[in-house]
Amino acid sequence: MVHRYCNIFISGHYVFLLGVGELLWRMAVAFVGGIALILYIMRLKYLKESPTWIVNHLSLKKASLYIQKHYDVQIQLVDNETDVKEVDTAKADYKRLLKPPYLKRITLATAISTLQGMQYYAVGLYIPIIAKYMISEDKLGVLLGTGIVNIAGIIGAYLGAQYTYRIGTRKLTMIGFAIVLFVMIMTGLLYSVMPMIINSCLIALFLFGHAGGPGTQGKTIGAMSFPTQLRSQATGIVESVSRTGSIIGTFIFPIILATVGLNQTMLIIGLVPLIGLTITFVLKWEPVGKNVENELSN
Repeated sequence: MVHRYCNIFISGHYVFLLGVGELLWRMAVAFVGGIALILYIMRLKYLKESPTWIVNHLSLKKASLYIQKHYDVQIQLVDNETDVKEVDTAKADYKRLLKPPYLKRITLATAISTLQGMQYYAVGLYIPIIAKYMISEDKLGVLLGTGIVNIAGIIGAYLGAQYTYRIGTRKLTMIGFAIVLFVMIMTGLLYSVMPMIINSCLIALFLFGHAGGPGTQGKTIGAMSFPTQLRSQATGIVESVSRTGSIIGTFIFPIILATVGLNQTMLIIGLVPLIGLTITFVLKWEPVGKNVENELSN
């Protein structure tokens, strides 16, 4: 989440000032690619697999060697002549996700992740275009304004991560959706009569609310709601379905904007955070403070 706003700020403003002109979009893509490569190398070097995942997917001998090497734990294997019956865990895991209590959790996580993607790619992705309406028609002014308001997104993402365990993922998600809904209504009704500074603050508030709320918690709630045996299947489903929201948001905004203008567009897209707020309020599940690892054994 933070890297998204950093990319917009750095490549969108400072690279433009270097005089790249029409190559601006290529420089932005290259900048993101460089960050992705660095993160990939750091992931291979520093991040370790979960011990539970290792035990479930590798032989006991390999798992014990891996855990001893990376977690500084001494393990002694004991011969066990008991026959172990293999089961199709993949099918069993997927079936469990469609039964209580996991059905409600995966529905909530999927809804949050899908709707946050839809609202970001419908509004956040097109902030330069929105800034042209609300802030300035000058290209440099648009890029500068976009870069500055994206700082609010960085702050929101940081605070969202810091307060997850204090406030809870569900409450932060509801707060974020409420902030985005407020911005959509205010922009849709009043942007044409409000001064530029207020319009800029509204865009910044949108990014702040989205990044600190559903933008961050959409990933967190999916990962924290399921035990290790189900987590990969659950998060895979959530991420796959959420891409539909990103696709819809990316393509629907310019079509609606060209048809009814910015005022009506923002009001129509305001339905997205309203639906997200309603679903999060109705489906009462908070993973923070819950021990989900022992649920399957119980």
